Parts: sequence; C-alpha cells; structure tokens
Amino acid sequence: MLVFSVGGGMSFYEGIAPLRHPAAPTDPTWDYVVLGLSLVFEGISCGLAFRPFNLQPRSRRRRILGDSSPSSESPSHSC
Repeated sequence: MLVFSVGGGMSFYEGIAPLRHPAAPTDPTWDYVVLGLSLVFEGISCGLAFRPFNLQPRSRRRRILGDSSPSSESPSHSC
C-alpha cells in the first residue's frame, strides 16, 4: 500500500511542478509518435478482445448486449 501511495504522491507532484514553473514548449514530434503508437496498440488490443465476441452467433450477441427484440424488426424502428 505504501508503494502505491508514494507513486500517487510523486505523480501528483510531477503534474503540479510544471504548472508552478512552466518551461518553453519544445518540439512535439515525440509526443505525436507516442500518441500514434498508443492508438495503434489500443486498436490492436480492442480488436483482439472483440475477436471471440464476433465469433459467436448473432442471436447470442444480442442476448449478451441486452437486445431482446426479434431479428425481423420493422425498418421504422432501426436507427
């Protein structure tokens, strides 16, 4: 518990320190590279997580999602 408390305190300090003593902005290239890579990795993770879900029959997916309507619904009710 102490490790998480110290980590949280340091994280808080590192977030407040730049607000108290701002520095001039530098080249944001690495920021965008990291942001792009995180988007790619999160997309891969999401795709891998949904793969088992997409392999299930459509009727089972509807039950999981809470959709109890029959598969032949009228076009006026579709979004």
